[in-house]
Amino acid sequence: MARIDLPEVIIADLPPKLQDVERAGALINVFRMMARSPQIATPVVALGAAQFATSSLTPIDRELAILTSGACFEAPYEAAQHEPISRAVGVTDTQRAALAARQWDSPQFNEAQRALIAFTAAIADAPTVAGDIFDAAQKHYTDQQIVELIIQTGYYFLLARVSTVLDVPLDPPSDDRVLRAGVALAGGSLS
Repeated sequence: MARIDLPEVIIADLPPKLQDVERAGALINVFRMMARSPQIATPVVALGAAQFATSSLTPIDRELAILTSGACFEAPYEAAQHEPISRAVGVTDTQRAALAARQWDSPQFNEAQRALIAFTAAIADAPTVAGDIFDAAQKHYTDQQIVELIIQTGYYFLLARVSTVLDVPLDPPSDDRVLRAGVALAGGSLS
């Protein structure tokens, strides 16, 4: 049970962007909880949407990093939300299991993915990243992608702590509607 009650959603009372998310059936519990502060929730949701729609990371790399963040931040809510999203973009069940077990160097991942996962885990673990881990990530990813990984890891720390501190109940969708709503919200396309 949540430590703060999830607000009852009255669509007309939500800011326009959150109304769009609710209409898409993607106002998941963590966003509903944040809707207690709609002025803050709106840009937070928009940042998540931007990461879905405009990130220079491939969808698989984005999801591997998000699942790594969820494991590092001990946030089962993130894993539950991103299971169908990661499946929809091509992350395998064995890859998800390896990340849940914190097997960052699993043979389920290629060299670039192992560098991405180690980099994400290092960002989550400490205020700095060791040179060898940074160099390995930089070997496979552009400067833009490195910056996006740092921002994304911080974003998922925010969601993780809202979900864990407030005991937000799981509401995993059985499909990728959160991904689709995020892309649409940011004006992107899933093509």
